Amino acid sequence: LALFTLLWSYRKISSSFDLTLFIFGICFLPIFSYARVSLAMSIILLGLSFIVNEGKNRLVSIVFGFTLIAVSAFFHKSAPLGIVMSIAALFMVNANKTRLLLMAAMIPLFILVIQHAFDLFAAINLDSDTFITEHYRDRFFEASPNEVRNWSIGPFINSIVTRFPSYFIAVLYIVLVWTGDFKNLLVGERAFASYSFCVTLLSLLFSLVLGVETNVLQYRTLFFAFPANAVFLAAVRQREIKPRLFKPIFYFAVFSGFYQVLYATYCALVA
Repeated sequence: LALFTLLWSYRKISSSFDLTLFIFGICFLPIFSYARVSLAMSIILLGLSFIVNEGKNRLVSIVFGFTLIAVSAFFHKSAPLGIVMSIAALFMVNANKTRLLLMAAMIPLFILVIQHAFDLFAAINLDSDTFITEHYRDRFFEASPNEVRNWSIGPFINSIVTRFPSYFIAVLYIVLVWTGDFKNLLVGERAFASYSFCVTLLSLLFSLVLGVETNVLQYRTLFFAFPANAVFLAAVRQREIKPRLFKPIFYFAVFSGFYQVLYATYCALVA
């Protein structure tokens, strides 16, 4: 169901569905298959695709899109992070230098807001009747003793290989916006690209918050960007924009997908 929903959004958005599906399959499918949050991810993207749809019945499409995005919260407790970033992506659909600089200037404010939100969230009494329980909150904000003691090279490399392609894709996004090439993408492709950029930025900001262990929250947030990254990379490749920058990022993302499958196979064999 998650895959069907994601492919539906790709059909509505991408000008090269086959290329998007290819890039998604070789670069991001392992994480999409791993995460239980996949359905929530897909519903958010489908809702976003309806919102930016420029066809007939525009008002109905917008209302339906926002409804889908809101409904995604019922499929996973981390979905609100993706929901907020989908709204932020609408602000960045027509991104330019001014909006990029404005976002950069607001980063210290974002960090303060996140820090305050964490402090408030940590002080709230949660129980089984609330949307998120204390047990679930602690899984995000506290590293387990085993995580701290049992450091090894395999998980460390896997962490680097999994996360850094998205960071480099965010750099590609900044370059395209700065040079004006971002406008060559379709509005839906720009929406998905902006969504993945906003998610990646939020994930990075989590690592700058002091006093809270946010490693789990950081990488789980970053996973929301992966399906949208495929649309962005396919759009850039199809239009042959910045090929010298695109190629190393793409090949690194391919290596990332391959390494994740290889590492998961190794873990399954030695378990």
